[in-house]
Amino acid sequence: MLLIYFVKLDKNIKTMYSISIYTNTLYLTMKNKRKTLFDKNLADIKNAISEKKVYKYRELTDVLNVLKKDSRVAQSMSSSAFMVKLQEQLHLKTYTVVSDKIKQERYSLFDITIYEFVNSLTPRTFFSMTTALNLIGASNFRSEFIFYSQEQKKKHYKPSKITQEAIDNAYKKDYRYTKSTADYESHHLVLLMPKFSGEVGVEKHNGFNISSVNRALAEILINIQYFKGFKEVIKEFKGIKDRININEVYKVIKAFDLIYPYFQLLGFALNQIGFHHSELDIFKKQVSEFDFYTEKNKSRYHYDEYWRIYY
Repeated sequence: MLLIYFVKLDKNIKTMYSISIYTNTLYLTMKNKRKTLFDKNLADIKNAISEKKVYKYRELTDVLNVLKKDSRVAQSMSSSAFMVKLQEQLHLKTYTVVSDKIKQERYSLFDITIYEFVNSLTPRTFFSMTTALNLIGASNFRSEFIFYSQEQKKKHYKPSKITQEAIDNAYKKDYRYTKSTADYESHHLVLLMPKFSGEVGVEKHNGFNISSVNRALAEILINIQYFKGFKEVIKEFKGIKDRININEVYKVIKAFDLIYPYFQLLGFALNQIGFHHSELDIFKKQVSEFDFYTEKNKSRYHYDEYWRIYY
């Protein structure tokens, strides 16, 4: 009787074990059936998203439409559901900047730099002024600011006549600043809209469009209100004098086609940076009949007769 008991027990154990295997197999089969197309194609979806580093919401919607076309996700998947899936399963990151004039949100599977973020905010922009110098490692001056520019569309202006009185009055007024600014992390973002020049002096650097040193010099002196003053700017450029090309600076100012006599301002600035009068004939020939200024509202000015500049 005892032997029969153990045989029966052994059969029961086998039976129970068989039932357990069947149950687990059925559970796994049902679980696999419950996997969505998104789950099954997760690796392919990650590869598709990884093709670009920074996305706008609309661009991710475009990716979703391609995935639908390729039957990688359900045809019924909405953009919002797609975003939730990306955030939950691929850890999609969101980068946001909000101010009165700049409201933007970007997405990435990667950690992105502030330059990569800003570069994605507005089409046809380039890093300008001191930010261009920061990017090429020429200077740390004003590195807490990120200046980026988008040139205006080409317009046909009627030639404007200026007078000495108009110049004097203009340089007694307060500076104007762009309202397209925002704070992002520890930086201040400043979007500028300079006059059309065909982006003269804009070049490529590590995947970014940036102002050359020559263009940056002109931009900074024209927008001196964003900096500590003329003397500080000259001090910074003295350290990178060997990177300045006089003819290229002249080309930039000519392309800017400005009303005020900036040729003589740039000539004076280059002279202060360390270039000799003999090297600056191209600027000297453009000195106007008017006196001009390095900056506004100084309590006391000195006068340089050679360049007709108050400084």
